[in-house]
Amino acid sequence: MTLIQNNIEITREKIEHLKAHEPQGIVDILRNGLGSREVLFVLENLGHLPNGFDGDVFLDFINNSNHQIRLW
Repeated sequence: MTLIQNNIEITREKIEHLKAHEPQGIVDILRNGLGSREVLFVLENLGHLPNGFDGDVFLDFINNSNHQIRLW
């Protein structure tokens, strides 16, 4: 599946590549003002994050109005 938001193409393959080679790219994508559908897609496809990944980016979603996003 491919999602495009704010001229950013998001695929499972891109998420896997970023996790392995450029973890900061995941943070950049999540902080880029994605809609709920895109945030859910990223969260559902993250899997295990690399050691040392700065998980502070997820704190922004704790109070999200979408309960599915808060679940992740």
